[in-house]
Amino acid sequence: MKAEISRRSLMKTSALGSLALASSAFTLPFSQMVRAAEAPVEEKAVWSSCTVNCGSRCLLRLHVKDDTVYWVESDTTGDDVYGNHQVRACLRGRSIRRRMNHPDRLKYPMKRVGKRGEGKFERISWDEALDTISDNLRRILKDYGNEAVHVLYGTGVDGGNITNSNVPYRLMNSCGGFLSRYGSYSTAQISAAMSYMFGANDGNSPDDIANTKLVVMFGNNPAETRMSGGGVTYYVEQARERSNARMIVIDPRYNDTAAGA
Repeated sequence: MKAEISRRSLMKTSALGSLALASSAFTLPFSQMVRAAEAPVEEKAVWSSCTVNCGSRCLLRLHVKDDTVYWVESDTTGDDVYGNHQVRACLRGRSIRRRMNHPDRLKYPMKRVGKRGEGKFERISWDEALDTISDNLRRILKDYGNEAVHVLYGTGVDGGNITNSNVPYRLMNSCGGFLSRYGSYSTAQISAAMSYMFGANDGNSPDDIANTKLVVMFGNNPAETRMSGGGVTYYVEQARERSNARMIVIDPRYNDTAAGA
Protein backbone atom coordinates (compact mmCIF):
# COMPACT_ATOMS: atom_id res chain seq x y z
CA MET A 1 0.00 0.00 0.00
CA LYS A 2 1.45 3.30 -1.04
CA ALA A 3 1.33 6.02 1.57
CA GLU A 4 0.39 9.41 0.22
CA ILE A 5 1.12 12.57 2.19
CA SER A 6 -0.64 15.71 1.21
CA ARG A 7 0.63 19.23 1.85
CA ARG A 8 -2.12 19.73 4.45
CA SER A 9 -1.23 16.54 6.37
CA LEU A 10 2.46 17.47 6.28
CA MET A 11 1.75 20.88 7.78
CA LYS A 12 -0.57 19.34 10.41
CA THR A 13 2.07 16.77 11.41
CA SER A 14 4.79 19.40 11.59
CA ALA A 15 2.62 21.57 13.83
CA LEU A 16 1.93 18.68 16.20
CA GLY A 17 5.62 17.80 16.27
CA SER A 18 6.58 21.38 17.05
CA LEU A 19 4.00 21.48 19.85
CA ALA A 20 5.35 18.27 21.36
CA LEU A 21 8.89 19.56 21.09
CA ALA A 22 8.01 22.84 22.78
CA SER A 23 6.23 21.08 25.65
CA SER A 24 9.08 18.63 26.28
CA ALA A 25 12.21 19.19 28.34
CA PHE A 26 14.33 19.50 25.21
CA THR A 27 16.00 22.92 24.92
CA LEU A 28 17.30 24.37 21.72
CA PRO A 29 20.79 25.93 21.75
CA PHE A 30 19.59 29.34 20.61
CA SER A 31 17.14 29.51 23.53
CA GLN A 32 20.08 29.19 25.93
CA MET A 33 21.79 32.06 24.18
CA VAL A 34 18.68 34.19 24.50
CA ARG A 35 18.37 33.50 28.23
CA ALA A 36 22.04 34.30 28.75
CA ALA A 37 21.58 37.60 26.98
CA GLU A 38 18.56 38.40 29.13
CA ALA A 39 20.51 37.84 32.36
CA PRO A 40 23.87 39.63 31.92
CA VAL A 41 26.65 38.87 34.38
CA GLU A 42 27.17 41.63 36.89
CA GLU A 43 30.38 43.57 36.40
CA LYS A 44 32.12 45.80 38.91
CA ALA A 45 35.32 47.82 39.14
CA VAL A 46 37.39 47.98 42.33
CA TRP A 47 40.52 49.92 43.22
CA SER A 48 43.66 48.02 44.17
CA SER A 49 47.41 48.49 43.93
CA CYS A 50 50.35 46.73 42.34
CA THR A 51 52.37 44.69 44.84
CA VAL A 52 55.43 43.61 42.89
CA ASN A 53 58.86 44.09 44.43
CA CYS A 54 59.65 47.54 43.04
CA GLY A 55 57.80 49.21 45.91
CA SER A 56 56.05 51.83 43.76
CA ARG A 57 52.47 50.78 44.73
CA CYS A 58 50.87 52.00 41.50
CA LEU A 59 47.09 52.25 41.44
CA LEU A 60 45.14 49.55 39.63
CA ARG A 61 41.47 49.59 38.72
CA LEU A 62 40.38 45.97 38.46
CA HIS A 63 37.32 45.09 36.40
CA VAL A 64 35.72 41.96 37.87
CA LYS A 65 33.17 39.60 36.37
CA ASP A 66 32.14 36.23 37.87
CA ASP A 67 34.65 36.88 40.69
CA THR A 68 37.45 36.95 38.12
CA VAL A 69 39.58 39.90 37.06
CA TYR A 70 39.31 40.13 33.29
CA TRP A 71 40.66 43.64 32.66
CA VAL A 72 43.19 45.84 34.47
CA GLU A 73 43.04 49.60 34.11
CA SER A 74 45.50 52.00 35.71
CA ASP A 75 45.05 55.39 37.35
CA THR A 76 42.88 57.82 35.40
CA THR A 77 42.75 60.64 37.96
CA GLY A 78 45.09 63.53 38.63
CA ASP A 79 47.15 65.55 36.17
CA ASP A 80 50.75 65.82 34.96
CA VAL A 81 52.11 67.77 37.94
CA TYR A 82 54.14 65.62 40.31
CA GLY A 83 52.40 65.20 43.64
CA ASN A 84 49.01 65.05 41.95
CA HIS A 85 50.00 63.10 38.87
CA GLN A 86 48.40 59.97 37.49
CA VAL A 87 50.12 57.00 39.14
CA ARG A 88 49.97 54.80 36.07
CA ALA A 89 51.28 51.27 36.32
CA CYS A 90 53.93 49.78 34.06
CA LEU A 91 53.51 46.49 32.19
CA ARG A 92 54.07 44.50 35.38
CA GLY A 93 51.03 46.05 37.00
CA ARG A 94 48.88 46.05 33.88
CA SER A 95 49.50 42.32 33.37
CA ILE A 96 48.91 41.38 37.01
CA ARG A 97 45.68 39.55 36.17
CA ARG A 98 47.79 36.85 34.51
CA ARG A 99 49.47 36.36 37.85
CA MET A 100 46.19 36.45 39.77
CA ASN A 101 44.38 34.04 37.45
CA HIS A 102 47.33 31.73 36.74
CA PRO A 103 46.53 28.03 37.24
CA ASP A 104 49.75 27.55 39.24
CA ARG A 105 48.86 30.23 41.78
CA LEU A 106 48.76 28.85 45.33
CA LYS A 107 45.33 29.35 46.89
CA TYR A 108 45.63 26.99 49.85
CA PRO A 109 48.38 25.40 52.01
CA MET A 110 50.53 22.71 50.39
CA LYS A 111 52.67 20.16 52.21
CA ARG A 112 55.73 18.53 50.69
CA VAL A 113 55.33 14.75 50.53
CA GLY A 114 58.43 13.84 48.51
CA LYS A 115 62.10 14.65 48.75
CA ARG A 116 63.20 18.24 48.54
CA GLY A 117 63.36 19.29 44.92
CA GLU A 118 61.00 16.60 43.63
CA GLY A 119 58.09 18.99 43.46
CA LYS A 120 55.65 16.62 45.16
CA PHE A 121 53.05 18.37 47.31
CA GLU A 122 49.59 17.65 48.65
CA ARG A 123 46.85 20.01 49.74
CA ILE A 124 46.22 20.35 53.47
CA SER A 125 43.75 22.34 55.54
CA TRP A 126 44.53 25.69 57.15
CA ASP A 127 44.16 24.09 60.58
CA GLU A 128 46.76 21.45 59.75
CA ALA A 129 49.11 24.07 58.32
CA LEU A 130 48.87 26.30 61.40
CA ASP A 131 49.28 23.32 63.75
CA THR A 132 52.36 22.15 61.83
CA ILE A 133 53.96 25.59 61.99
CA SER A 134 53.12 26.01 65.67
CA ASP A 135 54.41 22.57 66.70
CA ASN A 136 57.70 22.97 64.83
CA LEU A 137 58.23 26.52 66.07
CA ARG A 138 57.77 25.38 69.67
CA ARG A 139 60.15 22.47 69.10
CA ILE A 140 62.87 24.64 67.56
CA LEU A 141 62.63 27.27 70.30
CA LYS A 142 62.86 24.58 72.98
CA ASP A 143 65.72 22.58 71.44
CA TYR A 144 67.83 25.28 69.78
CA GLY A 145 66.77 28.66 71.16
CA ASN A 146 65.55 31.85 69.54
CA GLU A 147 68.76 32.27 67.54
CA ALA A 148 67.65 29.35 65.38
CA VAL A 149 64.63 31.26 64.06
CA HIS A 150 65.39 33.56 61.14
CA VAL A 151 62.67 35.88 59.86
CA LEU A 152 63.42 37.03 56.31
CA TYR A 153 61.24 38.84 53.82
CA GLY A 154 61.37 37.68 50.22
CA THR A 155 57.92 36.64 49.11
CA GLY A 156 57.97 38.29 45.71
CA VAL A 157 55.11 40.49 46.86
CA ASP A 158 56.88 43.34 48.58
CA GLY A 159 53.66 45.19 49.38
CA GLY A 160 52.50 42.39 51.65
CA ASN A 161 55.84 42.41 53.45
CA ILE A 162 55.89 46.12 54.13
CA THR A 163 52.30 46.37 55.30
CA ASN A 164 52.15 43.11 57.24
CA SER A 165 55.77 42.34 58.20
CA ASN A 166 55.40 43.81 61.68
CA VAL A 167 52.91 41.10 62.61
CA PRO A 168 55.37 38.13 62.56
CA TYR A 169 58.06 40.40 64.07
CA ARG A 170 55.74 41.18 66.96
CA LEU A 171 54.93 37.49 67.36
CA MET A 172 58.58 36.42 67.48
CA ASN A 173 59.54 39.26 69.82
CA SER A 174 56.80 38.06 72.16
CA CYS A 175 58.39 34.60 72.03
CA GLY A 176 61.81 35.92 73.04
CA GLY A 177 63.28 37.33 69.85
CA PHE A 178 64.63 36.02 66.55
CA LEU A 179 67.54 36.30 64.16
CA SER A 180 67.08 39.06 61.61
CA ARG A 181 69.11 40.71 58.86
CA TYR A 182 71.18 43.84 58.59
CA GLY A 183 69.61 46.41 56.29
CA SER A 184 67.86 44.78 53.36
CA TYR A 185 68.78 42.73 50.32
CA SER A 186 67.95 45.78 48.22
CA THR A 187 69.82 48.70 49.83
CA ALA A 188 72.05 47.29 52.59
CA GLN A 189 75.22 48.43 50.79
CA ILE A 190 73.84 51.95 50.37
CA SER A 191 72.93 52.10 54.05
CA ALA A 192 76.43 50.98 55.04
CA ALA A 193 78.28 53.45 52.78
CA MET A 194 76.01 56.48 53.06
CA SER A 195 77.15 57.58 56.51
CA TYR A 196 80.77 57.64 55.32
CA MET A 197 79.85 59.73 52.28
CA PHE A 198 77.30 62.14 53.75
CA GLY A 199 77.79 61.82 57.49
CA ALA A 200 74.27 60.46 57.93
CA ASN A 201 72.12 57.59 56.76
CA ASP A 202 69.73 59.80 54.80
CA GLY A 203 70.41 61.59 51.56
CA ASN A 204 68.48 64.13 49.55
CA SER A 205 65.05 63.43 48.12
CA PRO A 206 64.74 63.10 44.32
CA ASP A 207 63.03 66.47 43.97
CA ASP A 208 66.26 68.14 45.10
CA ILE A 209 67.63 67.32 41.64
CA ALA A 210 65.92 70.53 40.57
CA ASN A 211 68.57 72.38 42.62
CA THR A 212 71.63 70.64 41.22
CA LYS A 213 73.64 70.62 38.02
CA LEU A 214 75.02 67.09 38.24
CA VAL A 215 73.32 63.77 39.05
CA VAL A 216 75.49 60.66 39.54
CA MET A 217 73.82 57.26 39.81
CA PHE A 218 75.91 54.36 41.07
CA GLY A 219 74.16 51.20 39.88
CA ASN A 220 70.78 52.91 40.13
CA ASN A 221 68.51 52.11 37.21
CA PRO A 222 65.04 53.54 37.94
CA ALA A 223 64.05 53.64 34.26
CA GLU A 224 63.84 49.83 34.37
CA THR A 225 63.17 49.09 38.04
CA ARG A 226 60.81 51.96 38.88
CA MET A 227 59.59 53.22 35.54
CA SER A 228 55.93 53.57 36.51
CA GLY A 229 54.01 56.59 37.72
CA GLY A 230 54.51 55.50 41.31
CA GLY A 231 58.28 55.22 40.85
CA VAL A 232 60.98 57.88 40.78
CA THR A 233 61.69 57.98 37.03
CA TYR A 234 58.99 60.54 36.27
CA TYR A 235 59.98 62.44 39.40
CA VAL A 236 63.64 62.59 38.33
CA GLU A 237 62.87 63.61 34.76
CA GLN A 238 60.63 66.48 35.85
CA ALA A 239 63.32 67.71 38.25
CA ARG A 240 65.95 67.52 35.50
CA GLU A 241 63.77 69.56 33.19
CA ARG A 242 63.70 72.35 35.76
CA SER A 243 67.44 72.28 36.50
CA ASN A 244 68.81 71.01 33.17
CA ALA A 245 71.13 68.84 35.26
CA ARG A 246 73.68 66.56 33.68
CA MET A 247 73.32 62.88 34.59
CA ILE A 248 76.10 60.29 34.84
CA VAL A 249 75.13 56.62 35.25
CA ILE A 250 77.81 54.21 36.48
CA ASP A 251 76.76 50.68 35.59
CA PRO A 252 78.34 47.67 33.82
CA ARG A 253 75.37 47.64 31.44
CA TYR A 254 74.10 50.35 29.12
CA ASN A 255 70.63 50.43 30.64
CA ASP A 256 67.55 52.54 29.96
CA THR A 257 68.50 55.11 32.60
CA ALA A 258 71.88 55.61 30.95
CA ALA A 259 70.18 55.91 27.56
CA GLY A 260 68.12 58.80 28.89
CA ALA A 261 71.08 60.55 30.47
